[in-house]
Amino acid sequence: MDDVIAFVTRALADEHSARLASDEASAPVELAETRAPRPLLQLDRYRRPDGAELWHAQVGAPLRRAAHGGADRALFLARTDGGDLAVVAVYSACRECAGGIGAHASIVVGARCPECGGRRWLLESGHDVGPLGTLGPPVETRRLVPPDGVRGAAAGGRYRPSGP
Repeated sequence: MDDVIAFVTRALADEHSARLASDEASAPVELAETRAPRPLLQLDRYRRPDGAELWHAQVGAPLRRAAHGGADRALFLARTDGGDLAVVAVYSACRECAGGIGAHASIVVGARCPECGGRRWLLESGHDVGPLGTLGPPVETRRLVPPDGVRGAAAGGRYRPSGP
């Protein structure tokens, strides 16, 4: 699973660098200073019925002071025929119901969210992997703590397991 963590960390650092480069011309300095790489919060490994593995990376918000500590993006990864890792789907938390958490969560109580239909996630790119419940329980789960410092992940810092 360490190779998957390294792959996701590199992808998040690349996204962060690209976002900072695009923000330099348009964003005030104060905003750029509050941005940090998206933190990798948790990685789950699933085994599909056909035996193939699928990884679910729960990723936090890019702003250091996010409204909540939960995931606002989900990446699904799988191995290609050549054995390389690839992102096969990217989901973002529904903005209407905030992924079932936060201030807008009440709209899904007793009724389905009109935006996501109660799934809490919207497919941004890739192939729809279906609701998480259809994957069965994860074979392995790692909750992670990001590297120290605002730019720790972008500078190649290592994630470490949370807890003892």
